[in-house]
Amino acid sequence: MAIGIPLLLLPIIATKLLKSGYNISKESIIAIVSVILMLIFLVIFKIIEPPNEILIAATNNPQKASQIQELLTTQKRETIRGYVYGENSESAGIGIFIKETSKRAFVDATMEVLTSSIMDEDVKLTIEAKYTPNRKQIINNAEKALGNFIKNIDSVTDAKVAMKIGNYDSSPIEIKEVIVELETIDNADSEKIENLINLYITHTLPNVKPKQIKLYVNMF
Repeated sequence: MAIGIPLLLLPIIATKLLKSGYNISKESIIAIVSVILMLIFLVIFKIIEPPNEILIAATNNPQKASQIQELLTTQKRETIRGYVYGENSESAGIGIFIKETSKRAFVDATMEVLTSSIMDEDVKLTIEAKYTPNRKQIINNAEKALGNFIKNIDSVTDAKVAMKIGNYDSSPIEIKEVIVELETIDNADSEKIENLINLYITHTLPNVKPKQIKLYVNMF
């Protein structure tokens, strides 16, 4: 929209200047035309810009990687496979990526893997959180992203996540405890919800075990 407005106004401005009797040099006309062409290029580039690739899962097991890719590949969802690396350029295994075709693309694909029989200790899932060199902000982003994902579990209406950190400077960051506060509908299957949350958190946060996850549920 910000590009489209000046794109529409430039020819009008040029016409007004000509009608008002301004002496416009050849160089000025060329400059105006160049700006218009550049804006047209930017608009076209934005329209045909390829979607982002989102990492959904990673594993060191090539067979598991093939199973995850097969699970996620559909006519409407393209998958990509490649090696991924963590902190200090350490290998994190084989990653399965999808094209970001909608806002729910990450949630839908991750939920498919999470609720499948493929899930085991060899499969790591990801969090849709922005990276930052600030380690405290990394945790804040992760808390928000975890809460947003958990809200998509069936019967969950709201979720907030907080982490107690032992050492921000360790690699990976030492997480002592994960506190999850939930709001669910009155007849929610609490056991199923708890199992899914434990599974997701232990497969996204490094070195976190189920006993470190504290779940508090309010039913409405």
